Parts: sequence; C-alpha cells; structure tokens
Amino acid sequence: MAGKTYQDSYFGSLVYDEKMLAWIGEFSIDRWHKIAVEFDGEDENDLETVEKSKLSINKILERENEFRLNSATQLSDSKDGKSIENLYSKLSIKSICFSDDESVAIEYDNGDLFSKKSIIISVDRDGNLEDFDVLD
Repeated sequence: MAGKTYQDSYFGSLVYDEKMLAWIGEFSIDRWHKIAVEFDGEDENDLETVEKSKLSINKILERENEFRLNSATQLSDSKDGKSIENLYSKLSIKSICFSDDESVAIEYDNGDLFSKKSIIISVDRDGNLEDFDVLD
C-alpha cells in the first residue's frame, strides 16, 4: 500500500511503499529515458538511503556503459548467435534499487532477447561489479 509522498530536489516525487519498506519513484537520466528508482527505508520517515544515493547515482551512470558491456559479454556466452555488440545495443537501464548499505542493483530492459526474464547486476558501495543474474 502506498503511503507518504516526498518531493526530493534531485529524484523528484517519491512514494513510500509500506509493503516493500522502500521509497519508489521515477528518475530521468535524459529527456528520453526514465528509470524506476527504489530506495530502502525502514519506515516513511527514513530518507537516509535517498540522501546517500545522490552521491552515487552519477558514478553509476558514468560507469553504465562499462556495466552494460560486461552484461552483454556474459549474455553472449548463453545466447547463441548473438554478438556482444547486438546484445549491448539492446540493453538499457530499467530500474535501480539503492540499498541502505550503499550497494546497488541495476535491472536492464533486454529488448525481448530473453522473454519474461530480468537481467540484474549488483554493484557494491565502491562501484565494483559483484554479481550478474538472469532471473525469471
């Protein structure tokens, strides 16, 4: 159930989801591309993760091409006949989930390369790629 709303100067309008224990919103990374954002929060008064994330979002976006290339490289091993370049061109950020430990999960839209599956990478607080998953 949606709860309190918060207007953030950087991320815009956020709504607290009491079931997910998270602030949910949408963020424009350019004028054509909006992504879903989610920030851990123990309750609707917990905005600490939102504030911490302002420092890391630009670092994430600066390295997004590197993360996408890494994902395309790993996907090319499991997707017969698809080149890394083709896979790379199909991937775009769908959502970013910011955790209270300052790690991040980035979900990619895969352009229907893997129907109904999510491509998710995990990045630690220092910007190091920790994990890569293709989930149902």
